[in-house]
Amino acid sequence: MSALSVVYTSQKSAWIDSTIFMKWFLDVFIPSVKAHQLKNGKRQKTLVLLENAPTHPSCDILNEKDEFIKVTFLPPNVISLLQSMDQGVIETFKRYYRKELLRKLLLEREEDGEESLLRNDKNIDLKDASYMISAAWNSVKEENLKKAWNKILDSEVNSRGMIENDEQNDMSEILGLLKEIDCHECDEENIHEWMNIDDADPGHQIMQDSEIVNVVTDKDDATSI
Repeated sequence: MSALSVVYTSQKSAWIDSTIFMKWFLDVFIPSVKAHQLKNGKRQKTLVLLENAPTHPSCDILNEKDEFIKVTFLPPNVISLLQSMDQGVIETFKRYYRKELLRKLLLEREEDGEESLLRNDKNIDLKDASYMISAAWNSVKEENLKKAWNKILDSEVNSRGMIENDEQNDMSEILGLLKEIDCHECDEENIHEWMNIDDADPGHQIMQDSEIVNVVTDKDDATSI
């Protein structure tokens, strides 16, 4: 676990919850920001914009953790318009991840063709996914992040043409990889559908009352044991 190139944690329902978020905030985010700022000279005020999700603790709780870090929630119902990660960053990350996945399937392909691809796909585990996620995120460029903010602020990005060329090159490479693993009928429309298949996933769980009771009961049982 400690050797993975990502931060990994889990819970029963496989959703992020307030405990996991707070662990990330205290053990990963704050130390990383602090180290980055000290490397560049000194601590500075940092604004953290968060989706107004039920899994996030209140701003009052989060703002108590570090005097240099201020947390505020984005307004509800306009997340896709204001959230910088939704302005092409997540889409870019997905493209890089899909490329890593296709490369892995292609490199491990054996002589029996389609059967080996299906077999290799089923054998991909969490460790494989973790390394592919790390490689994909490390491939995201600074220009992608700048472009996201400039779309929100309605500003021009000097590197816009270069980024759009990168996007088209990525799509062409993915299409080429798909054809190499015998997916000859795939086209760019299929790739776009593949990239956006989980766009409706909120990334957090809104529990029913019965589920909340079960979680609390489980904690009480664990404590008594």
